[in-house]
Amino acid sequence: MNKSFRTAAILVLFTVAVLAAGCGSDKFSGKWINADAGSGNPVIELNITKNGTGYIITETESHYAKSTVFANEKEVERIKRENDDLYMKHLFQAKPQMQEVPVSLYDYTFTWTNQGDKKMTGIAKDNRLTIDNSLGMAQITYVEKDDTLLLDNRTFRKEKDKDIENIKSKEQQKLRKELETMKVMPGTKVNKVTFVDAPTAKK
Repeated sequence: MNKSFRTAAILVLFTVAVLAAGCGSDKFSGKWINADAGSGNPVIELNITKNGTGYIITETESHYAKSTVFANEKEVERIKRENDDLYMKHLFQAKPQMQEVPVSLYDYTFTWTNQGDKKMTGIAKDNRLTIDNSLGMAQITYVEKDDTLLLDNRTFRKEKDKDIENIKSKEQQKLRKELETMKVMPGTKVNKVTFVDAPTAKK
């Protein structure tokens, strides 16, 4: 092995070592999700990417938003109105035969909605990533013992495949159960429950 070959080999090994060390020291890059997501808590995702000497942090908050529709309102109101008219026509006569007012049916739609992406920039030093957001300066702290991030007293863990799908599925089960056990007004009933995703905004 000649001298020039040894020198080239040493340079290659040094370069690989530097790149490996650089990758290993990047504690913040990746997709993170709040550890308490679901069970009524919103889903907060942090997408952190390296940008030169700093970072770009994109925060997205998602949850199910509920809307309610009186499904058979027209029919119920029509029968009530006809009964009222019939009663007035026979005000001083024998009580007429009234139509039975149907149970009021309500449709519930839960839409998976996000509040839009909030983009921030940050600079890392040791285990702290200082970010500049609309509320001023804040810090994301990397916790080495369990490979998590801490932001505003909320813990974030690395996001896994199908995390969002699993959380949405559990939330749907929880919301359905709440509607089943909900004390509704007499004469009312849950008719239909639907879960949808909000349409993606056009770019």
